[in-house]
Amino acid sequence: MVVVFTGGHTRGGVIFKALTSFIIPAIKSETSLPSNPEGVTALESRIEEIARAKDKKQTPPPLSAMAKKISGETFALDVKPQEDILYPPMWESFSLSFNKPDEATLDLKPSQPLPLHWRGLCHEFPVGLDNTLRITQQGSFNIPLAIKGSWETENTFVLHFDELGNINNWQIS
Repeated sequence: MVVVFTGGHTRGGVIFKALTSFIIPAIKSETSLPSNPEGVTALESRIEEIARAKDKKQTPPPLSAMAKKISGETFALDVKPQEDILYPPMWESFSLSFNKPDEATLDLKPSQPLPLHWRGLCHEFPVGLDNTLRITQQGSFNIPLAIKGSWETENTFVLHFDELGNINNWQIS
């Protein structure tokens, strides 16, 4: 059995309670499952396929006219606070600089004094343009942050953020 938790609910021993109160007691079997060599082979093949695809860098296309036009330009964010959002909007504006063929730089400008978990951290982040995440230790709570981006259309750039070791994963276009 493999048990995976994709959240960070460690307060109050929630994961421990779930394991000891529900999951482990629910495991009932007098015999093990029959062997399944075909299933094992298929699983191993799929794992290798995914590993190869993840590691394969792509040659980014040449910078488009739009990338050259917006490189280094600052864009204001018009984000209004909402009652259902845990944190108030922190970022006032951003810019993307396309100075390398395989990597851009995202620069976020804070709109207010940042919450404690962001204070003192860098606001410039590398962005992989070759389908490879760029990892930095400069995420919130010092959690590594991985970012990559690509042009979805001539005028739409998509950023993929993955807060490694935490539950947050965003796609922003």
